[in-house]
Amino acid sequence: MLSSLTFRQENTIADEPMVDLLKYLNNMLDDAVANARLPSGHNPLQQLVLIIADGRFHEKENLKRCVRDILSKKRMVAFLLLDSPQESIMDLMEASFQSGNVTFSKYMDSFPFPFYVLLKNIEALPRTLADLLRQWFELMQYSKD
Repeated sequence: MLSSLTFRQENTIADEPMVDLLKYLNNMLDDAVANARLPSGHNPLQQLVLIIADGRFHEKENLKRCVRDILSKKRMVAFLLLDSPQESIMDLMEASFQSGNVTFSKYMDSFPFPFYVLLKNIEALPRTLADLLRQWFELMQYSKD
């Protein structure tokens, strides 16, 4: 399966691959809840979405809406942000136009995922994933009490 993955997709500025992914996942998780719902109507599932990517996308406003939709359904979305020491996302600036003037701000100031981990060393990925899952399980345990 891994050998069939390529990076040859042709995306345009109009494409919103991360928004499409989140909408698809939200629908899939809705189906899982519908299938698992107890006769009392209670949802027994605790759902977590983990996204591992470089965090660079142009569809931030639509992503914020999608993330809000997911979080409103009591689902957790955690973003593992793979960073590059040479070109850190923390140093990335973005331009916007306000009242005809160009303003610059840090890219991360408007990052659409409220729960993220910045991973500067890919070798720390297994440990970081384990820590994230441990914290999520602890959080879910406390929310049941």
